[in-house]
Amino acid sequence: MADSVVADRKAYITLDRPERLNGIDRWMPGETDASVERANDDGEVHVIVPGAKADRSARLPPRGF
Repeated sequence: MADSVVADRKAYITLDRPERLNGIDRWMPGETDASVERANDDGEVHVIVPGAKADRSARLPPRGF
């Protein structure tokens, strides 16, 4: 799930799947895209701040190393 909150001309878009280390599921790209579109359409928003609700997030190993 991707949550969004607007405050002080900033749209905070937060990945919220801490039980899965904020791994991307099949719904999250669409939810994130919708949050970004809402922020882009809001004339009060001047910046989008991404974040995550977890102490850490899943990471893929770098490719080609």
